[in-house]
Amino acid sequence: MKRRTFVQRGVVGAFGFGVLRKLEALKVSSLGQRVSDPLGPGGDTAVASANEFTTLRDRYFLFQLARNPVTSTYLGGDAYDPSLRDINSRLRDYSRAALMSELRYYTDTRNALSRINPRALSAAESVDRALMDAQLEFLIRQLGGSYEQRSLDSYVAEPFRGIDWQIQQMTDAGRGLLGTEVEWQQVVNRALTTPRYLETARTNLLSGKRAGHMPDKRMVQRDGIDGSKANAEYFRETLPATARGFIGGRAFGQQMLPRIANAGETAAKAWDDFASFLSTNFNVNETVDRFASGEAEYEWRVHNVLRDPRSASQLFQYGKEQVDLYTNRIHEIARVVAAEAKLAMNFDVARRNASVRAVMDYLSKDSPRNDDQLFQWYRQAGDRAVAYGRQYDLFDIPPTYKLDVVPTPPVLRSTIDAAYYPAPPFKKTGVGQFYLTPTGNDPAALKQNNHASVADTAVHEEVHDDARGADLQHPLADAGGGRGFIVDVE
Repeated sequence: MKRRTFVQRGVVGAFGFGVLRKLEALKVSSLGQRVSDPLGPGGDTAVASANEFTTLRDRYFLFQLARNPVTSTYLGGDAYDPSLRDINSRLRDYSRAALMSELRYYTDTRNALSRINPRALSAAESVDRALMDAQLEFLIRQLGGSYEQRSLDSYVAEPFRGIDWQIQQMTDAGRGLLGTEVEWQQVVNRALTTPRYLETARTNLLSGKRAGHMPDKRMVQRDGIDGSKANAEYFRETLPATARGFIGGRAFGQQMLPRIANAGETAAKAWDDFASFLSTNFNVNETVDRFASGEAEYEWRVHNVLRDPRSASQLFQYGKEQVDLYTNRIHEIARVVAAEAKLAMNFDVARRNASVRAVMDYLSKDSPRNDDQLFQWYRQAGDRAVAYGRQYDLFDIPPTYKLDVVPTPPVLRSTIDAAYYPAPPFKKTGVGQFYLTPTGNDPAALKQNNHASVADTAVHEEVHDDARGADLQHPLADAGGGRGFIVDVE
């Protein structure tokens, strides 16, 4: 399923690096300063050691969490290091000055990394170094390319996701209640930063418009205007209602609930204004297609981030070969299904594509009648996966474990069909959430969710996605190459 770049960047840093220890040396207050030599005094190649690499890597990781508050929330960063205690009260600073400060830090860190003697590192540290090097190259190029001038989708999704993930990982107060007074106050604080956050977004988008670096019209409409309206509804109505349910009759709620409602209304008005700003300043009916990158940028990323030397034309040819390979496999499987179902079909060259389509139509008959049944099937598939894990003792699943399948919030529906978000790996609190986007009882969309595909998607999302964030001590490698089969056990 699709993911936002701002989440991907932080998650790669979190799970690519082996930095799960507490760090005391670096505090958030120092992160805004230029680090002229992140390695420290005397950090030349002759003396650079594994310990110095560990220091550099860990500082870089903590810097990433501090500068990307919503990514930090996703990972449970406030439980990772004391300097991140208040990180859940903030949103990312996308101002040009802040981004240039980041660029200087990343440049200095890359220079320090180049002075590390690779021969002094262990095999695991060498992997970390290679990942860190590739990520720094990408971040330096991204920040130097004014990406913030058209990153509209991130601007709109990030504030909602920050609060959604905060609530997901709040302290369980029992009897269906969630969150402490401090945790809910952080929700208030983060919501109140929305107007300033969106003012920065406006400034960046207008700068991009003047420079000709604009988001595509479809992003403006779906992610920008529609997403902003969905955010306004969430902050104005859904957030206060959610807070009332989770705070309940606890004493602090008497003062906290009005604060949440007021902060939600402040954020909602800012989102209303932002939707109007987009409608006024960007033409959603223009005929120009604005692509995120061209051939040169694509090849740079393949070569420098993925370390794949092939050109775009070579990859295109490789892709064509893979399409042909799997198309033939689809033909083979369709032939088997047709034979088992006693369907009279011809799979010669002229008619095999039509026969595959007919087999797919046959399978689609086993599709849900409506969204209620669709959600029921996903819940049942999740229950079967958990039961399988318990039956074969694959890992320790608490008796109280439950997988909740919930409708995707409207602001995320333009980018998510189904997605699983695990509990934060740096915290002992919080649960995983499985988002499923309703079809609106659209018959064509329901047909795409036949019974077999539901099981495949449910297990893939819950298992594969959770492999990044759940208990990594109990993997069961599959026969296909070692992917862990892991269910969130928080």
